Parts: sequence; C-alpha cells; structure tokens
Amino acid sequence: HAALDTSGCADPAVFAKAAVLARLVLYDIKLLDDDMHVEWTGTPNTIILENLRGLESIDTEVWIRLPLVPGVNDHPDHISAILDLLRGTRFRQVSLLPFHRIGEGKYKRLGLPDRMAGIKAPSDADIETIRSRFANAGFNVSIGK
Repeated sequence: HAALDTSGCADPAVFAKAAVLARLVLYDIKLLDDDMHVEWTGTPNTIILENLRGLESIDTEVWIRLPLVPGVNDHPDHISAILDLLRGTRFRQVSLLPFHRIGEGKYKRLGLPDRMAGIKAPSDADIETIRSRFANAGFNVSIGK
C-alpha cells in the first residue's frame, strides 16, 4: 500500500505519475485565495488547484486535508469556498487538521523566527462548527490531532 502525502505543489505531469502509483492521496488544501496562499506559503495555488482537478480522472482514493489556522483560513467565507470547490469533485473524505504549537520549540532551537507565534489553537467549538458544515454537506469528516 502506497500513499502520497502532498500539498499538490508539483509539475502536473510528474504529479500525475506519482498519483497513479498510490492507492491513497492525502491532499492538503490550505487557502483558495491566491494572494493569501502566496503570503502564507510562499507559492501560488494555481498548480495546486490544477493538480487537484487532475486527480478527478485518476482511479485513486483521495482524502482532502484542511489545516485549520485561526485567523488565516478558518473564516466562514473560506470554508464556504472550500465546500463549493469540493462539492464539484468526487472527493468526500475530509480531514480537519487543527493548528497546534508542537513545532514552536524547533524554531527556537534553530534560531528562526516563528511566524505563527501569536496564533493559538482553534477552540473545540470552532472545530465542531466547521466539522458540522462539512458533515451536513455530505462529507465524511475526521479530525486530526
């Protein structure tokens, strides 16, 4: 069993070759707004969304993973946009990945600035609100730790 764990930021031809070899693709969607995607990840999301569309024609199981960062991508309008995007796909498994502070010590040890220093983990109530929206829209939803 091979799984491809990806942000989808890869040359589409190379990505398609890797995806067909996997039995499962774990596909992260961080932000749909291209400018915000560049601001927070350093790269446009154009190729990421193109590769997501490409997965439609590949007979591989796909789980969409949504890292949830309070104040960055947990806004109701953004969640609505993701729901709209996913409704038009065959992908029905969604994993919510709430932001956590586990990596904080690594930044300190490496002497690097932590851009996420002021961000706190989402509340259980906020996670449940988002989970309910996806579940009510017909998605199978899990919550990662």
